[in-house]
Amino acid sequence: MKYIEIAVSTSHSGSELVADILSELTDEGVAIYDKQDFLNADWDYCDDKLLASLSDDVVVKGFVLPEKENETLEILQSRLKNLDNKEFGKLTVAKKDIDGDEWIFYRKKFFRPVKVDKIVICPEEYSYDKNDGETVVKMDVGVAFGTGEHETTQTCLKLGQTIDMNGKKIADLGCGSGILGISFLLRGATSCFFVDYDSQACMATNKNLSLNGLNHLAVVECGTFDHYSGKYDVIFANLTADIICKFFDDILKFAKKGSKFVFSGILLEKECDVLAACRQNHLTVKKIIRRGEWTSMLCEV
Repeated sequence: MKYIEIAVSTSHSGSELVADILSELTDEGVAIYDKQDFLNADWDYCDDKLLASLSDDVVVKGFVLPEKENETLEILQSRLKNLDNKEFGKLTVAKKDIDGDEWIFYRKKFFRPVKVDKIVICPEEYSYDKNDGETVVKMDVGVAFGTGEHETTQTCLKLGQTIDMNGKKIADLGCGSGILGISFLLRGATSCFFVDYDSQACMATNKNLSLNGLNHLAVVECGTFDHYSGKYDVIFANLTADIICKFFDDILKFAKKGSKFVFSGILLEKECDVLAACRQNHLTVKKIIRRGEWTSMLCEV
């Protein structure tokens, strides 16, 4: 599989904001190359020529699939125009094609544990000493579809932790890597139905279930969720506002009286559309989290 690497040249002080922008626009991870990180390392020896060769620019790299290239670059350029070059550096943008093996190298080199309250999303090869009450979710970061870095995933994890999952049957619609369902199986849910139309996503979910020893608690289906139904206590739908609204009746087929929904992947300007769909279908909105350009909401039938 091919990917597009998008690189933005910025300053040390501006790198975090640029990384946030790229993270919002890309789903495949962000890497930051900063001279300051190298200088702050505790080296026993370092050649002066090497230090002199390091640029003061910080390069932030994001990765997208080829079909998202044009749209991502257009939005990125628009966002960067609103930043002050005096503070954020050159803000030049470069891109190149990379193959899947090179992308996997970046993912495994730069992905570190992501902590969302009591849930820690951790690369499978990373050794993490968990604290009391934490749930560590092992993930294969060499596969796309979500590693907990994106706002929409993190807010889903936050909202899910407000629900007592013990003994609950859950569904993960558009499961991607399976990160949501797996996290809450580890936090007490008894079973999870995973579904995604992308066969690679289903493969990733199955692998991550294996990493966490949860295959026996899961059913993974490859297809569109409107072809399935069932009755679940908690339903995660980290999709888009347009998909949620278009298939609202199909999503409701997974619910029973008292079921809870976690809707996410909703751009702020589309929030009102999802709220209207909830009102029309008599769902009670219990909590809303807004982060960056995104909205997530917890609802109840």
